[in-house]
Amino acid sequence: MSFVAYFDTNVFDNLIKKTGDLTEADEFAVRSWVSSGQLSIAVSPINIQETFAAFRRRPEVAITQLLLMRSLCDWDRLAKHSTSILKDDVDHFAFNGERSNTPYEDSRQAAHVRSMLQQIIDGQIRIEKLEPVIDEDRDHKSGFLVMVKEAKAAIAAQLEGLEALGDIPTFQEFFEENAGEYVRAFVETFSSGEACKQRGLDGLMKIPSVRALIGVGMSFMYRINAEKRSPKSSAERDFRASAERRKPASRRGSCWPRGFLDCPCDRGSQPPYCLPPTSSGASPQGWKSRWR
Repeated sequence: MSFVAYFDTNVFDNLIKKTGDLTEADEFAVRSWVSSGQLSIAVSPINIQETFAAFRRRPEVAITQLLLMRSLCDWDRLAKHSTSILKDDVDHFAFNGERSNTPYEDSRQAAHVRSMLQQIIDGQIRIEKLEPVIDEDRDHKSGFLVMVKEAKAAIAAQLEGLEALGDIPTFQEFFEENAGEYVRAFVETFSSGEACKQRGLDGLMKIPSVRALIGVGMSFMYRINAEKRSPKSSAERDFRASAERRKPASRRGSCWPRGFLDCPCDRGSQPPYCLPPTSSGASPQGWKSRWR
């Protein structure tokens, strides 16, 4: 049985450049494990989108990275959009109280994506066609920072009061007391939300993709507010990746470049979720009981 792993995009970059303490011997070892079936490397839309972003600065590196991903990754384990994973899991939970059957794309979509990437590598698709994809990614990151700043401003006054009293909770306290509020706000963005509530939100929080998204969102907000860390635009990808990574090792925004890598078949509507409910803009009723 293969060991299934997910590589952050910078791992592929390090393998190419031999940085991050990686050597030729490490690359040879990885290739040997993959070819022998001991290792299966899942691939996600985040890997591809981050590689596309490199075309503006270092197109030769981006092409080399696509070649490496094409040769190393297990394309039977191509993750769906993080938004699709979440929607499938929430809808499936509303139906029978369980998560969906798979976070992976079907073979037709995986073959289509791989074909499109090969056309980019071969120069049949010009880099100019990637510009809208790169711009979309940049706009997502900019919008993410705006939403985070708005959420941070909404709780600043109450946070100052708690700091004066020395009553800032630990993250564990914050998570245990507020996770229910977060998952409720999240599930209300779905048409199946009411059915999920009837089945019980505690059960929904046991679904790995949902728990990952809520946990990452809450830890992020705790970090920038209680620990005074500065948010980075790249964190927006981490929210998406948290859902995509919910199985490979065992609101508004796209994760594939829509219309570019999507297989020309009926995929249905895509759900409008990407950021967790940390940025809902709701005024907090009390910092320890509601922090959004």
